[in-house]
Amino acid sequence: MGKLSRVALLYIGAVVVLAAVLVARGPFTGLSWKYVVFLGILVIVSESRATQLRKGQLSWSSSSAAMLASVILVGPVGAAIVGACTALGLRRGPHILQRVFNTSMYALSAYLAGRAFLTLGGHVGLPDENSFPAIIWPFAFAALIHVAANHGLLSGVLWLTRGRDRTSSGTLGSQGVGVGLTARLLLSDLGYAAYGLLIAALWSVVGPFAPLLVLIPLFVARWAVAQFAEQQKAYEATVGALCQAVETKDFYTRGHSDRVSRGSVMIAREIGMRGERVEAIDAGQARLSDGRIIDRD
Repeated sequence: MGKLSRVALLYIGAVVVLAAVLVARGPFTGLSWKYVVFLGILVIVSESRATQLRKGQLSWSSSSAAMLASVILVGPVGAAIVGACTALGLRRGPHILQRVFNTSMYALSAYLAGRAFLTLGGHVGLPDENSFPAIIWPFAFAALIHVAANHGLLSGVLWLTRGRDRTSSGTLGSQGVGVGLTARLLLSDLGYAAYGLLIAALWSVVGPFAPLLVLIPLFVARWAVAQFAEQQKAYEATVGALCQAVETKDFYTRGHSDRVSRGSVMIAREIGMRGERVEAIDAGQARLSDGRIIDRD
């Protein structure tokens, strides 16, 4: 992780302190720790098995489902503790400062979601058949606040660390360059948030096995995302191999494609283009450069 500016460090410190203060205030009386433990384990497993879509840039985790289930089952403080369990994830790579920020960000997002749930009349505890459909709107509002807080906090640190360590998954990345937080990603996160309500509703039927049942479709989704990531990597490797093959024939233009691609991407990021546009320019400029070389030959 590169050296951060003083403003970035102050921002990260503010997020950490705010999350710590809100959790420390409690209350802890009446908190159902069995829910916290089971959902915390689910968060740890999800974070440990996060899928990396682009090396150092984009990863995906299903941990938000467990955090939003905890909003219903244990309320704001319990949800913040569950969110803080991301610190125990076994995924390698994140710098200690990144891990601290990610943990605080998730804890704060979960806490705010819990407060939003209560604001719209949601009741903390195990839902039953009488809880529906009244619980849906408070939960939907909580999910929206959770995703908005997560993306908002992450966008702030990405803006302050421009061009340093970025990711689009809801966590601060470990290396490489940034991919924008897109509306498509936000909608995707909102969609997966619905699993949180499913976990809470199933708990009244199958008890602690509810998270395990929900893990199955989530890990199937993870596998599908991983397959997409592998296809993207194979595509990029193919483009890179073609560039090298063509440039080997001409010493004068050797490295030209890579330099043009990197320069174009830097300009695109500097003017604030979306992540998908930046990636398209990255690949498109490489192909365009190859076309120029082939025309010369």
